[in-house]
Amino acid sequence: MLKGVRVNVGHAAALEVPIPVSRLREAVNDVSLTSLLRQAASPYTILGEARLPLELAQLLASDVFHGRGVERGNGDPVFIIPPFFGGNWSLGTLKDWLNKMGYNAHTDGTRLNTLHMDAMLRTQAAAIAEMHEAYGKKVIIVSHSIGGTLADILAKRYPQHVEHVFTAGSILNEPIKINPLILPGVVLAEAVNVLLYGPGLDWKDTGHVKELLRPSPVPLTSIHSKTDGVVHHETSIRPDADNREVKGTHLGLTHNRHVYEELAASLHEISRSRSRGPKRRQRIRDHAGRRRRASPRVQVHS
Repeated sequence: MLKGVRVNVGHAAALEVPIPVSRLREAVNDVSLTSLLRQAASPYTILGEARLPLELAQLLASDVFHGRGVERGNGDPVFIIPPFFGGNWSLGTLKDWLNKMGYNAHTDGTRLNTLHMDAMLRTQAAAIAEMHEAYGKKVIIVSHSIGGTLADILAKRYPQHVEHVFTAGSILNEPIKINPLILPGVVLAEAVNVLLYGPGLDWKDTGHVKELLRPSPVPLTSIHSKTDGVVHHETSIRPDADNREVKGTHLGLTHNRHVYEELAASLHEISRSRSRGPKRRQRIRDHAGRRRRASPRVQVHS
């Protein structure tokens, strides 16, 4: 018997889980990664992720971060979804900036995103429904990495609650190309999820990929980088999305000044369209569409 592992998932309390070695092996064997390995990007691209501190320094020195020349929002609700092995702690800079720029940014309190798609989707669906009711406005979703995968599925299942989805470095299309060096982390997360929730949790086998391939019923902006060292940029590009390229690392996309500039301009346009009424909003969505063709109650954390 291995020592208990402390795991925080969503709002669940910390759990002490005694892990039998035999069951851990079964859990690892349940993870279907063969196809991912065949389609994986080159492992050497991950070396570029070492530029993250430089990207953060550039952001902190930028005009957009300090709000110079940035139009303020009208209190529109923004829901932020973390990446794989990320949580509230990994989104603090982005969340604080959104609030300073005049938006109401929230998370669902996720402490650690362990890739349990169904558990995350249940919590987040309740959160965006609560936000929609509280603010009287549809919710804008901003997401990073696998968080964007969740955001896209949420928008397709609950379009009545979602105004717009922004993703950065997210898996949105096939073939799925990820750096093979992160696969041990995927195996570990899947093993923990099998132990906590039972087998059959491989998201590639539960229809989530099929959901991703369907066109989004709400505007989708996908930000990608050709120098992403974790998710190959082609995996983030989809024909129904407004695909925008920036320069930067995968880990640094939530601290990338170019991403903040894209968000500032797009969020302001959404805020303006809301103030001008539904006809203006529809014209903006039609324009975005032309661009794409061309190229249970949950506490929401403030």
